[in-house]
Amino acid sequence: MPNLSGVPGPCGGAWSDCAQSFTIVPPATIKFFEHTNYEGAMFVADADNPRLADSNWENRISSIQVPHGWKATLYSSQDYGGSSINLSADAPDFPSIAGPCGGTWNDCAASFRLRPAPLWQITKTHSGNFVRGTKGSYVIKVTNTGAAATAPDVGVEVVDTIPTGLTISSFQATGWNCRLKGSIKD
Repeated sequence: MPNLSGVPGPCGGAWSDCAQSFTIVPPATIKFFEHTNYEGAMFVADADNPRLADSNWENRISSIQVPHGWKATLYSSQDYGGSSINLSADAPDFPSIAGPCGGTWNDCAASFRLRPAPLWQITKTHSGNFVRGTKGSYVIKVTNTGAAATAPDVGVEVVDTIPTGLTISSFQATGWNCRLKGSIKD
């Protein structure tokens, strides 16, 4: 980390006097490879591409590396048409992914879009110790730390396994549909 003591900051002094923390956001680039397992020729992209033919990459991709927190949507036709597949993680073997070109996605992409994806962080905390015969509580906090919101038609499910020896007497969650043992808790 660079020394921030000499860099003017918004607090009337140097950044080192007012910055409590910072986050480094990696560039959103995806890497496309000509062969499986990230081998052969490669190109890097950081924006949508409606016509891979213009760069001589149409129907030539066999593996892809997608950065954490991002999603690549590949299309079998130019201008984001035809069949599509969403990838939010690395995919080293397109021949093993079912698709529209001879039954797989190997050498099948003609265009793509790159989008930030939701990235969920879940923490469970409590204060003090749980004592047998007394009430205790803990908090489960679900936070989207990604660069995008969750799509309205996509549900988020959080499952918590109750620690051995504890019994649930009540629970609540604003804006969530909570279930206990498969039934909705009123």
